[in-house]
Amino acid sequence: MTERRPSSFVRSRWRLPSDPRPARKGVRGGVLIALGRVFPPPYRIECRDWRTTVNGIQVLPSPIPRRVLAGERHRSGPYPGIPLLEQTRRRLEAIAVGVLRNKRLPMRDAARRRDVLRVLETDARVREARWTEARCISVTLRFPGNPRMALVPSIALRPPLSAAQRRAGARRHQRELIGSLYQALRAGRSVIFGGPSISFRDLDPRPGVLETLSDPRLSLAQRIRRLDELVSPEAAFEVLANFDPADWRAS
Repeated sequence: MTERRPSSFVRSRWRLPSDPRPARKGVRGGVLIALGRVFPPPYRIECRDWRTTVNGIQVLPSPIPRRVLAGERHRSGPYPGIPLLEQTRRRLEAIAVGVLRNKRLPMRDAARRRDVLRVLETDARVREARWTEARCISVTLRFPGNPRMALVPSIALRPPLSAAQRRAGARRHQRELIGSLYQALRAGRSVIFGGPSISFRDLDPRPGVLETLSDPRLSLAQRIRRLDELVSPEAAFEVLANFDPADWRAS
């Protein structure tokens, strides 16, 4: 019997190596979308060595090569070669580095760290910013779905943390991340992994995605615009590259 393969609307050079499967034990409720696929519940989310997996499949950092999604977006129409959220990440990291290097500000670490958050939160794109450990800033954006991303300014604060402190900070960040994801799913929200970010939706995007990608009258550019709103700009091309209609039929 020939294996059924999902449809594709872009010439992606990457595909999920295996279909997502439910975990033996985990959280039920909500909708979880990652790598362009809808994962079946129950969900088991784990973090180890800065890798986040859902039901055993790595979703962060995204295993999809950045050049694949950036190249597809560039060929599909009037969209930048670097996705919107990646551009935003680079600009915000540059802002954070600028504050950290400003010699006119107090040199005390605590004051400098507060200044970084204060400056970031004055940016129109930022809803909330907070330090999760010495070199990582968790930022919630004002884009649709309030995507969250981690900034790692390329400058070290003094005094440097010990290896034990870095490990403790990483574990604390991972616990907070998993807790926030489980909380959203238990509340019936949709959690969407796209590229380097995570977005949250109060509504189930599956009917809208299925309708958008099943309508033959829509051009590729029109599909992309709708997916940007339904999921996220980062997740749109992952959905296009790995679309399987069976995933998106809400039960």
